[in-house]
This record gives sequence, C-alpha cells and structure tokens, in this order.
Amino acid sequence: YISYLDKLGLVSKSFFNFVKFFIPFVPDLKGTAFSPYARYLKRKGKFLSQKPDFRYIGMSSWLLPEEVSGILAHGSDNSPQDLWQSKLNHFQKFPDKDILWRIMYTDLKTFLPDHNLAYTDRMSMAASCEVRSPLLDKDLVEFMIDLPSEFKISNFKTKYLLKKSSEKFL
Repeated sequence: YISYLDKLGLVSKSFFNFVKFFIPFVPDLKGTAFSPYARYLKRKGKFLSQKPDFRYIGMSSWLLPEEVSGILAHGSDNSPQDLWQSKLNHFQKFPDKDILWRIMYTDLKTFLPDHNLAYTDRMSMAASCEVRSPLLDKDLVEFMIDLPSEFKISNFKTKYLLKKSSEKFL
C-alpha cells in the first residue's frame, strides 16, 4: 500500500521521516492484540524513508540482512547482500514501468516460486494430493500484469478487477 500511496502522491518523504522518528518510542505492547503491529512497525519502519525500490525490498523481506548473516554458514558463497541484490535486480529491470508493475514482476520472479509454490508443492506431496495453483495460467498472468494499476488496486482494495468481475456470482 505504501508504494500505492507513493504513486498517488498522497504521502511525502517528510511523512515517512516523521513516522521513522517516532518508531523508537512505540511500546512493545507484549501480550496485547496490538503486539504484532508494534513489532511490525519497529521492524519495517526503518525502510519507510528509503527510495521506493529499497523500501519495497526491505518491507517485503522476511529477514533483515544482519539476521541472514547469522543463519548463513561462514565461508558460504551467498551473502545477505546477494540475496537482497537479486530482488533489487528484478525490481530495477524495468525502470520505465510503474511501481506496482515492478512489485508484481519482482514477486512473480522471487516470492511466488521460492515461497508460495514451493510450500504448496511440499504440503500437497505430504498429503499425497495433486494440487494446481489457481489463477496462474500464463496468458492470464501476462494479461493481468499489463493492466493499468487502477484495475489492480482501487481505493485501497487489492484484486479490484477480480472482485468486481466476481460480484454478480457471489
């Protein structure tokens, strides 16, 4: 949503800096319903004042580079910077496209195969089931990724076209 707000020009860099300034003062709120939100804000808030590409990579990554360093074996060929750089390369590959298009492309190349499809495949094999992921037809994906952003997100509602076209059936 933050990139969407950027695209619409609804937030300024000074707003992001303002939020980033107050993040250290957010209480932990452990044991309350707000605890996950406070933790998320503290973790991801440091990326708010970054350029859109770095903000997206930082906010969409599960682990921070320093956490990845602690997990990777010493002497490993991979580094946290390499992992982030591969995402960044996908994001910056088409600078003439809008932010939402580049986010979708990056997720299509990284998050979808590395996370969503891999988990679905493992879980279905563990249950001896054959599973097909819906809405991943090549022609449909190509059509959807090239649609203007206002058909993808409208008034902060994601999957706008899918929901609008399904209204009469639900």
